[in-house]
Amino acid sequence: MSFRPALLLITIVLQMLFFSVNSYGDDQKISVITANTLSKKGEVLLIDIRAESEWEQTGVAPQAVTLSMHQSGGVSAFESALTQLLNGDKNKPIALICAGGVRSAKLQRYLQQRGFSQVLDVVEGMQGGLFTDGWIDHQLPIKTYIKQ
Repeated sequence: MSFRPALLLITIVLQMLFFSVNSYGDDQKISVITANTLSKKGEVLLIDIRAESEWEQTGVAPQAVTLSMHQSGGVSAFESALTQLLNGDKNKPIALICAGGVRSAKLQRYLQQRGFSQVLDVVEGMQGGLFTDGWIDHQLPIKTYIKQ
């Protein structure tokens, strides 16, 4: 295989990966810009699900509630804490944000299976990914995390 066909093949594969990851056809995924706007308006509760060490490292969105999915009781402990935070209202709109959108997408599916009806995934996360800019890259507001 010569250089040019190999480069073409690599380009096609990368484009396929990019578009399969970033084709947000459903309304369950939102950008960091949209998450910032909706959470500022009070239309959605923004929940930062990263680990405490990540909050300390990068800071958090000022309007975000910090509720780590990395609790000692696992995802079920997170679900219990979230249910308590929402006063049992599984229909309240929430938006999950992590570092790059992977954990939030997985947790979104889990919560939907558990009866939470309005769970949005902030796809770019705080730090973005290979092809996307995150909250920090978009220079959206950040506050220093203070351990509670």
